[in-house]
Amino acid sequence: MHKTAKAILEELRKNGEKSATEIAKALNISVQNANYHLTRLAAKGLVKRREISPRYIMWSLKKQADDQ
Repeated sequence: MHKTAKAILEELRKNGEKSATEIAKALNISVQNANYHLTRLAAKGLVKRREISPRYIMWSLKKQADDQ
């Protein structure tokens, strides 16, 4: 797993649900990079998305991601 993806999982583990923008700021990466890794993590079943509006999505860990 890529180091950025691992950092995103750790950020969500420590601080709970966040937007891609909040994750990007916390990790000092671009929002596009955060979205890329979040989408890949979601495809692996490690994170889930909650759509607030079509342009605002919150991300959080799925239970099995806590075990990794």
